[in-house]
Amino acid sequence: MQPELAARIISANTAGIAEIRLSATQAPAVYEMVRFPLEIDGRPIELLGEITEIDGDTAVVQLYEGAEALSVGGIALPTGEPSICRVAPGMPGVRMSGVGSSLDSMPGQHIPRGEHFSPLADLRAGFEACAAPGDRLPVGALLGRAHVGGLDYRVNAPHDRLQRDGLVEWVAAPGEYGVGEIIATLRYSKDEVREISMTSEYPVRQPRPVARRLRAIRPLFTGKRAIDSSMVLLEGGKFIVIGGAGTGKTWFTQDLAKYSNVDLVVLVLCGERSGEATEVVINYQKMGLMDRTVVILNTSAQSAQARGQSVRFGAAVCEGLRDMGMNVLMIVDSLSRQGQGDRETAGMLGKMPGKQSFPVDMPSVMAATFERCGRATCLGGFDASITGVMAVSPDGDDYEGDAIAQVARQYADGTVILTNKVAHRGYYPAVGFGAGLSTSKTTGMERRDDLRSFFDERKLHDWIELGDQITATVADSEGPLTDQIKVLTAKRMSAEDYRRYLLGNVYRRAFFVQDSGHTVDQRTSPERMLVMMRFCRDLGAAFPLLQDKEHARTLADQLGGKAYEVTLLEDGYEEAYQAILAWLHNATGKDRAGDEGQDHAAV
Repeated sequence: MQPELAARIISANTAGIAEIRLSATQAPAVYEMVRFPLEIDGRPIELLGEITEIDGDTAVVQLYEGAEALSVGGIALPTGEPSICRVAPGMPGVRMSGVGSSLDSMPGQHIPRGEHFSPLADLRAGFEACAAPGDRLPVGALLGRAHVGGLDYRVNAPHDRLQRDGLVEWVAAPGEYGVGEIIATLRYSKDEVREISMTSEYPVRQPRPVARRLRAIRPLFTGKRAIDSSMVLLEGGKFIVIGGAGTGKTWFTQDLAKYSNVDLVVLVLCGERSGEATEVVINYQKMGLMDRTVVILNTSAQSAQARGQSVRFGAAVCEGLRDMGMNVLMIVDSLSRQGQGDRETAGMLGKMPGKQSFPVDMPSVMAATFERCGRATCLGGFDASITGVMAVSPDGDDYEGDAIAQVARQYADGTVILTNKVAHRGYYPAVGFGAGLSTSKTTGMERRDDLRSFFDERKLHDWIELGDQITATVADSEGPLTDQIKVLTAKRMSAEDYRRYLLGNVYRRAFFVQDSGHTVDQRTSPERMLVMMRFCRDLGAAFPLLQDKEHARTLADQLGGKAYEVTLLEDGYEEAYQAILAWLHNATGKDRAGDEGQDHAAV
């Protein structure tokens, strides 16, 4: 573009907001990308931004890397297109920023501001055509398959603005190619021939189209008993994890990434401290998760605009991988940091504030993120899913009053709340149950029959009822019954209430406590989990109603310890549970006879 035809900078501030004056020939759209070419210390760089407002011949641009280097009268170049997300086979292991720049291009060094490297430049994949010259392919139809890292990716006919079919003119021979190399050509009209690579492109803010949205009805087993037994995370569902400092939120989401039954994981680290984000990535490498994980990272030191964009970019990456036939788990840590970034930007733009000074459009922005998750029939006629697990870090650990937490709970299928009260007792994962705490919409009446059919087909009978029973007992024990003890003390509680209080403690240790570092206990299969739930049911039926509360407490402590030891056994756990029940019967035989005698005497 000739300098006299370029837009000119008329103002800029330290919040990353710039105003530009458009030339008479320019008519950009909202969310169009703008480039700002600069030269700093003799080094040419290019800052990127996005148009958010247009008023006559003036446009407001949010820059992703700050606007401190801009000067009035400087050149701004609208690109004519929005922010684009590029997705390709072989992306697991890639680390990129929330605007799509590689974070691996300069190992061991800080990537200079204003320099952008493609994370896909060096990726290669084996390609095998599934279509031949002369075939006519509609949008999303299978053109070929790419093989890399043990995964089989679909290479589809690209999206066409006019929804036209493409005629295959040429397709590459089987072999290994760079993901940006041309592997086919499709003709759409007499004058239009399009070259096709294994890379798929689509605007970041625009959800990719699908043929049909599907209801999420199939549980996604995570190996975590607190999730699989009572809250049932669904394939294509949306879950939020709310937790403050010290509750183990990061480790909890890492375990979900490791053991969830999905093809790929997209980890979005939004607004985390640099040291903490680095530690998370290192842990993923140590756990062997990078082979199936794409990392999108914007730290707290980066601009508010970049933090807000990272979650949207992560959702766009998930959609691209879904359209390649992958079932994807998107983990966002955290929605709170995205909201804070958007709040900072809205304040600098003078937008009307809402609750806790978040912009008034915060609920719709969050809803758009949740809606990009789900299970769908894609344009190629196949089913795939994006499952969302999104962390929320409430200010002051106030998960009831925090605006982000309140809005997220409206759109999520389930909520996992990690509480300091449980964590301080040394119980991990520190999932809190009870009124106002962890809840699930997936086991409601409208889905209960579908879930029951799913579990029955796999011979996991009574799964939902057993999970509800255990959860309700723990919720009562750690909620109203604990409050009752604080007021009345154990001596003044009824024997039945105290019995239920103790059973909740036993269930917490026997079932919900799970050691992420133990080779056996870090993940529980559905079959073993069902055995554990049936043991808890039988234990509840066998635990006697004792008038001697000190004896009842000692008995419950022993049961909790014995049951927890069984969770660490690799084999023989069913026999061990039966042995505990037999021990309980023998240890309480006299107590049962004594209680029955007292009952007869009373009568």
